[in-house]
Amino acid sequence: MATIPTDRTRRKLGVREEVKLTLEGAEQDYMVLWSLAGPGNIDGYSGSFIYFTAHERESQSSVTAHYKGKLYTAYFNVVEPDSESAIITSEEPYPPGIQGVGMHLKVFLHPTDVSFDWVEIKELPGPATNIRGYFIEHTPPSHNPPGWLQVGVENDTTDFAHFENNPPPWSEGGYDWIIPMEWHVENSTDIDELPDDRLQTHNITDDSGKSIITKLGQSATNSP
Repeated sequence: MATIPTDRTRRKLGVREEVKLTLEGAEQDYMVLWSLAGPGNIDGYSGSFIYFTAHERESQSSVTAHYKGKLYTAYFNVVEPDSESAIITSEEPYPPGIQGVGMHLKVFLHPTDVSFDWVEIKELPGPATNIRGYFIEHTPPSHNPPGWLQVGVENDTTDFAHFENNPPPWSEGGYDWIIPMEWHVENSTDIDELPDDRLQTHNITDDSGKSIITKLGQSATNSP
């Protein structure tokens, strides 16, 4: 039922995806019976069409149409989110003389050949690590992220990576946030982690206060 990806014939599905199945060539006045093998759900057992809802975890299922003594089966491979990528949509402006750098990201959940429109993701909190230079004297903050974020129709969410307002005199230094990622299907209590943590790095390069932030393979730079 998802319109993105555009392939209407695919049998590879994201968790909790919904599919409408019909039996091509079936006569309207002849009953089609339906059955499910494997996890997931169908919304009935007879009629001209059926809706199959994929399981909320990786699985294989099949839906079979029983028609005029013959069986017609569609097999589905249900996959979980396994990685992320990102692009920068904009960079945050800062007034002259103020240390700061920030970038707004559009983050994509992979694989992108299925829909994860029913998935929510969140970052987990944690302390700064790999503290060095300037930030030994200026204690960096811990990571305190928001809660669950709904994945959009393009398997996308947004993120704002930034650090700012560290006072002069500046010197070389930095710190990291190692950010575990959790996901689940909306309204489900079955929570799992993505295979790879996010790494967000924060660096002041020299006494000019030039700052660099990196996350999800993207980076932004700004000078006071």
